[in-house]
Amino acid sequence: MRFARCLLGFSLGLSLFGCGGGGTSTTTTPVTTPPNAGNTTSWIQGSFADSSVLQNMCEVPRVGNDPYNENTPYPDKQGTALQEKLWIRSYSHETYLWADELRDNDPRTYSSVLDYFNQLKTFATTESGKLKDQFHFSQPYDAYAKEAQSGTRIWLWC
Repeated sequence: MRFARCLLGFSLGLSLFGCGGGGTSTTTTPVTTPPNAGNTTSWIQGSFADSSVLQNMCEVPRVGNDPYNENTPYPDKQGTALQEKLWIRSYSHETYLWADELRDNDPRTYSSVLDYFNQLKTFATTESGKLKDQFHFSQPYDAYAKEAQSGTRIWLWC
């Protein structure tokens, strides 16, 4: 169970930056395709869209092919920063071990997707006073993919 918590926090952190967040080798030219009207959503406290509806919706979609995934096209679709935040919110409520402890804050009040992600965790502590979630972090996709394919092992002591 402890490993599963660690893996979930790690995978959520990595997935945060799937929308071209941070890599220098990825072209991030905005796509002119309008957002899919079926994916236009808004924040309603306590109401969560299925994360699959918002998956790959990016304010700045990556274009071209992913050199770390058999050169397949990036799955990104034109979206908004709000849709990215709503995806993180929905995915967290579907998968986060302490989802019932997440604050349902309005994502529009956060200046960036990263700022929103950083507060979307439990702030509860254990009996010893340590934070329950000690593994909440993010990493740009390119950095993770390079490290994962280099043979370098990532050790997380969970």
